[in-house]
Amino acid sequence: MKRRLSQRLVLAAAVFLAISTFGRVAHSEDARVLPAGVGRFSFVYAETSGVNDQFDADGNRESITAPYNVELNAKTLKAADPNGMGALINSLNQVHPVLKTPAGDTLDLGTLNTSAQVMETQENVGFQYGITDRLTIGFNVPIVQVNTTLNASLTGTNTAQNLAADFAQPGLPTQVSPVGANLQKLAAANVEAIRELLQTAGYNVPQNTTQQGIGDIVFGGRYNYYRSHYENVLSSVQAGLSAPTGSIHDPSNPTQIDLGNGAWGIGVAHVFNYSPFHFLTLSNGLHYTHYLPASRNELVQDFGSESLLPPMSDKQDVTFQPGDRYEANLGADFHLNRAITLSGAYDWWWKKQDSYSGSDSNGNYGALSFWTNEYLESVQAGISVSSIEAFKRKSFPIPCDAAFNIYIPRVGRNAPIGPYGTLSLDLYI
Repeated sequence: MKRRLSQRLVLAAAVFLAISTFGRVAHSEDARVLPAGVGRFSFVYAETSGVNDQFDADGNRESITAPYNVELNAKTLKAADPNGMGALINSLNQVHPVLKTPAGDTLDLGTLNTSAQVMETQENVGFQYGITDRLTIGFNVPIVQVNTTLNASLTGTNTAQNLAADFAQPGLPTQVSPVGANLQKLAAANVEAIRELLQTAGYNVPQNTTQQGIGDIVFGGRYNYYRSHYENVLSSVQAGLSAPTGSIHDPSNPTQIDLGNGAWGIGVAHVFNYSPFHFLTLSNGLHYTHYLPASRNELVQDFGSESLLPPMSDKQDVTFQPGDRYEANLGADFHLNRAITLSGAYDWWWKKQDSYSGSDSNGNYGALSFWTNEYLESVQAGISVSSIEAFKRKSFPIPCDAAFNIYIPRVGRNAPIGPYGTLSLDLYI
């Protein structure tokens, strides 16, 4: 079964921006907390290099629109539009005795070649505050902008042109004329005509789509439950609550994506740091997020439907629950001095399949879950600069951290291939 374009674009724009509310992006996971009475304003800017490809269900690299590079022949056209194109093809077959050719079954408009690019930027504004020397609380507000560019072209032989010439022969019966007029339209078919066909069916498929808005806001805290005498061993736990403040796209706009998960999320994590030498810190982070049930609009096809283009009449409110998410990472920080640190990490990320349900006994809700289970491995490298020690010596006026990081996907399944970079700035008060 072919994946819907909206699912592909949602996956593509869901590039995991690994920005933790409590942990500095500059380093592989940091288990430290803020001292009591100290606050930190955080700003992180993240941008993808452009998402064109993804890992498919078998882990192979493919275009995010690969399933839509299809031959527009009689079979696929009838499946895409049973009432409109299907009726026309059946009409062509009915005049077979007149033209002495199986007109409808030989119809072929050529091959539809599609491509899409998704560019995402995200600005994260956060604040954390040390309640005690062990407990830090805070929040994070993501501001997201997504630009989607969709390109398409038709290549190959358009047999409708030859069929149209057959219908232009003089002396054909009058009942053939209406069929011939419709065939003339198909003979001149282009990408714009296909877009108009989608609009007639209730879809809005512009070539360029821009979205911006607030993502899911996160509130939470971190507790440092163990630290050794020299603080070369640190262990902390953290918990957070994500609110569904990010907008959810309407299914009639398949090139738009969700700016949030659409459901309340509860996350917990454990972060461990070990410094065997003063210049080296090793880290490990384990994360788990569970989402609560929520509702949203979806196009739900009936069981047995072969249509590739579900009608807008199939749109209904459904109950859905995003799959649980798991993450593990290993990292290392190399402290060149008290101000400059180089960091590297390897991250494993899993997401279980989403689940959907509704009140329509004939609705194929399970089809909405296809390809929603994801897996991704990525590598991170970065550099950070801190003025905290210089501020303590009164040789720098502001205590702050600044960092640059890059994240590169390596292996995955049903996940986008979108390298991205981050610039972050932390100001302490």
